[in-house]
Amino acid sequence: MKARIPQHREFIISFPEEVDQNLQNEGWAKLQQVVEDYKKAHNGNSVYEPSFIEDCEPTVKKLQETYKFEYKVELV
Repeated sequence: MKARIPQHREFIISFPEEVDQNLQNEGWAKLQQVVEDYKKAHNGNSVYEPSFIEDCEPTVKKLQETYKFEYKVELV
């Protein structure tokens, strides 16, 4: 069986090594909550929706200030 996944954009998130592990864990939990909140607000739609990046980027930027991660958006 073959499955073709269409190209889509993703947030690529990384924490610098100097960021405390507890802060990283808390940051990842908050980022996961962004995804879950998006699904609830958009009738179960996933991160593959064309507007996911635009809809979530302001929230991700706010979290970035607190949790000191780096991110970029890539087409995969």
